[in-house]
Amino acid sequence: MCNNKTKRAILTVGISCSGKTTWTNEFVHKATQRGESWAVVCRDDIREQMHIERKNQPFQWATWNWKWEKFVTLKQTEMIQRYAVDPTIDGVIISDTNLSLSTKQRLNQLLQSNNFTVDEKVFSISFFEACQ
Repeated sequence: MCNNKTKRAILTVGISCSGKTTWTNEFVHKATQRGESWAVVCRDDIREQMHIERKNQPFQWATWNWKWEKFVTLKQTEMIQRYAVDPTIDGVIISDTNLSLSTKQRLNQLLQSNNFTVDEKVFSISFFEACQ
């Protein structure tokens, strides 16, 4: 990495509908008001983009090709690496659902090797609460 400036990364962890996207949008808005620039890397957004590019239709789980997940991971990695060297970006939020231990470890290693300090924002609500 060319840039020696340490940047922040926040992993959001929680089930669907737990508030990750709402919190992320509010965080980025407040950061922007403070003069900070944060990027968001969201696997669902990557899937949506890939689905539109490959199938020319909005994303739906029913038509998602699970073989594409490796490409989602590659794109996520590429985005993190690009933001690491972008001097206009102060931090990155990794928005994902229910990160497994191995995925968290992979992301932590990737982020730290790209000069990010990593924090987790956990959204601890039950499935029942999320469904309400």
